[in-house]
Amino acid sequence: MVIVLPLLLLLLLGSTSPTTWATADDEHEFIIISDKSSLKSHAACSAHRGTWAPLYRHHGPCSPSSLPPAAKTTKPSLADLLRRDQLRVDHIHWRVSADSRGSVDRKPVGFEAAHLHDEPVIQVTLGSAESKTDGGQPSRRGVVQTVVLDTASDLPWVRCAPRPSSCPVPPCHAETADPSSAASAFFDPTRSGTYFAVACSSPDCDQLGRLYGDGCGADNQCRYRVPVPHSNASSSSGTYGSDLLAVDPTTGIPFKFGCSHAESDDDNTTTAGVLALGGGPESLVSQTAASYGSVFSYCIPAAEPQRERGSGFFVLGAPSLDVSAYVLTPMLRYQRVRTLYRVLLRAIAVDGQLLNVTPAAFAAGSVLDSRTAVTRLPPTAYQALRDAFRSRMAMYREAPPKGTLLDTCYDFAGAFFVMLPRIALVFDRGAVVELDRSAVLFHDCLAFAPNSDDRMLGILGNVQQQTMEVLYNVAGDAVGFRRGAWVPLYRPLGPCSPSFRGAAAEASLADVLRQDRLRVRHIHRKASGDVRRVSKRSHKEPVTVEETQVHHQAAISVGVGTEWSPSSAAEVTRVGPSATDDGSSSPSPPAVSQTVVLDTASDVPWVRCVACPFAQCADYDPTRSSTYAAFPCNSSACKQLGRYANGCINNQCQYIITVTSSDGGGDFTSSGTYSSDQLTINSASPVPGFRFGCSRAEQGSFDGQAGGVMALGRGAQSLTAQTSSTFGAAFSYCLPPSDTAKGFFRLGGVPPGAYRFVMTPMLRDRRGDAGDPTLYRALLVGITVDGRALNVGPDVFAAGGTVLDSRTVITRLPLTAYGALRAAFRDRMAHRAAPPREELDTCYDLRGVRRPRVPRVALVFDGDAVVELDRSGVLFDGCLAFAPNDDDAAPSILGNVQLQTIEVLHDVGGRRIGFRRDAC
Repeated sequence: MVIVLPLLLLLLLGSTSPTTWATADDEHEFIIISDKSSLKSHAACSAHRGTWAPLYRHHGPCSPSSLPPAAKTTKPSLADLLRRDQLRVDHIHWRVSADSRGSVDRKPVGFEAAHLHDEPVIQVTLGSAESKTDGGQPSRRGVVQTVVLDTASDLPWVRCAPRPSSCPVPPCHAETADPSSAASAFFDPTRSGTYFAVACSSPDCDQLGRLYGDGCGADNQCRYRVPVPHSNASSSSGTYGSDLLAVDPTTGIPFKFGCSHAESDDDNTTTAGVLALGGGPESLVSQTAASYGSVFSYCIPAAEPQRERGSGFFVLGAPSLDVSAYVLTPMLRYQRVRTLYRVLLRAIAVDGQLLNVTPAAFAAGSVLDSRTAVTRLPPTAYQALRDAFRSRMAMYREAPPKGTLLDTCYDFAGAFFVMLPRIALVFDRGAVVELDRSAVLFHDCLAFAPNSDDRMLGILGNVQQQTMEVLYNVAGDAVGFRRGAWVPLYRPLGPCSPSFRGAAAEASLADVLRQDRLRVRHIHRKASGDVRRVSKRSHKEPVTVEETQVHHQAAISVGVGTEWSPSSAAEVTRVGPSATDDGSSSPSPPAVSQTVVLDTASDVPWVRCVACPFAQCADYDPTRSSTYAAFPCNSSACKQLGRYANGCINNQCQYIITVTSSDGGGDFTSSGTYSSDQLTINSASPVPGFRFGCSRAEQGSFDGQAGGVMALGRGAQSLTAQTSSTFGAAFSYCLPPSDTAKGFFRLGGVPPGAYRFVMTPMLRDRRGDAGDPTLYRALLVGITVDGRALNVGPDVFAAGGTVLDSRTVITRLPLTAYGALRAAFRDRMAHRAAPPREELDTCYDLRGVRRPRVPRVALVFDGDAVVELDRSGVLFDGCLAFAPNDDDAAPSILGNVQLQTIEVLHDVGGRRIGFRRDAC
């Protein structure tokens, strides 16, 4: 039996945080649907300012290079992984039971370093660049160490270079000559000028207590011991010391840690140690409380290949995002064992319906643990979850249980569509956390397991935490959850694109450049203010440009609409489970996925709308979405269209987007009904009430490779403006260097590694923001070639600034600046010249040249923002990827070839533009 969650119950749960699901007035069910190849998540991690480091899956393909290649490919078996996971759970349960007894016995501590193949790891730098062995002269930098994040332990430790005189029993870890091994990068305290061993008489040594203290070693050096899992006798032990820790290149934190001389973990040579984040006084969190306020957060990436999803992140310090970006719940602590971070789970919902489990079943609370994989629930709650999940997965073939832990498994072989129920966890104070699709299944099994009885502590494992930011505000006694807003970005015609339908005919260079010229004319026209109102009877006026070109463009996949009704297109039925012949319920088909081209110089998003008579369709049919609505002609949204308005049909607002080039060619129109529906950027980022053009007619097409345009301009109709209250009028993207690579699009906030960006002011539109604020402009002030500045004054670039456009291919420069760049480039390019190709007049014959030597080109923006272009951003089809404007009066345009591999941040609220190299 399940209970529909009403708004009243949320209020009774004490909600003081925003919630993320439907109430009784919006009772559609939450269904995740994907084809078999897309069970993996479309969400990923988006971070913000702070002391920041990338976070990886230990055995993922993007894991730090210090891990041995064999370790990346040889993964533990599922049976071994689950066995070790249970060891971890047993350890946490023992810690809690020890607290209830009011004592901590030495013998059964165990399991703090249990190695799981999917553990989250980061890289830090330990030590300084000074040597104690060569007169204090600089000899090497601090040692980069790959460490496992552990929120349920207190004492950080890393392997130190073997010193037999310091070795306890068992013997020291062996030295290795393998340069790919983590052991080859042992931290050697004798080579760091800032290291010292903690004295036995110091308060820091006394603080280790019975749990971690191990007596006094030679030379009055404090010793520590951290037990590890494989037997009661095994341990990490050594000298308790202090040195500088760098989590990112801008930090140097005084840091006390265990300098480990011996460990007995049989699978522990691929990481350097453990970065303890527990609540005890020895942890990194407590040590840095004065600087970072006892606050940290992390986002663990989904477990599928990370080259598609990117890395996660670890942030030390308070978030830059407003607190409203998180759902918050109180943090509970144990009186004697301060290590563990506990929250109170109150309920679980499946497809928007609460399980029939009383809050008393969850009374023991749940520990958040970064290293436990599978979430443990009270058996009463687990059985209810399992029954609800099985009933919604009845259309799939069951598979045998995997071990004793995972008892709800499926065989998806041959399944065309896989539809997963959505699962949400409801914490105290109404903090509703809907899990990402990657957090529902683990090795094709339900990623939850039961405890022995309801009195035992629950554990929220890292499978359920992945792709969301988990915020630990230790000082404020709060835990927060934030789901990301990140999606992969593709070349529409590339094999990585979701709309790829086999190799398309490659457009000729002449055709690409012709389309590019149309785009440039449009940008120049908009920049000059020559944008006229369109006539309802004429498509021959230069209103705006939506070119048909998809070669060398950037696209993302989004969901439009909510669950469809399986009935005919003319009949819209209740959204949610549809009744079957036996009276049971089954999930409905999904919102339709559309590949849309990103456009930073247009304002009205549009999607091709097609009536679909079939049960499953690739096109968006608005009559089959329960949340679709056409705007009435007298609505404020219709009146906001301005020059894009196209009259009224049956009291439905009509829009039109038209281009006609000055030479009479290139006519293209999208027209239809101005509408709203739910947009899903990823499973974490639904945008209800998204306004867009439901296109019924297009002159020209995207050749079936894209279903519309996602407008990102600064106008009121764009996605940027529509989501500004949620995502802060900020977005960024990174264009991949080729059709076979992926970039990304990120909506909202300051992206990860903000210190890596170079920033320049975003210029106001010359007519003011009340005029036509569509375009994004920055002030280019110079260009360098191989480090030498061109002899071009900044005033040459001043006319209109430089427009950043995601769809222009070739960068346009003032005539004077281009002439200087061309001369410098030709002077440094030693390869054989080739004939000009259209406006590309500096071309080379690179046949047979394996790796051409290409001069380095950097763009210098206002504020000393120097952006060195990637090699792929300098040449286009063997030619210098720049072209001149007709004169110096027209604004420059920064095209997408130059932006390849660079993350470009458009922070409208902060009025700045940022660039980060080597981002994709």
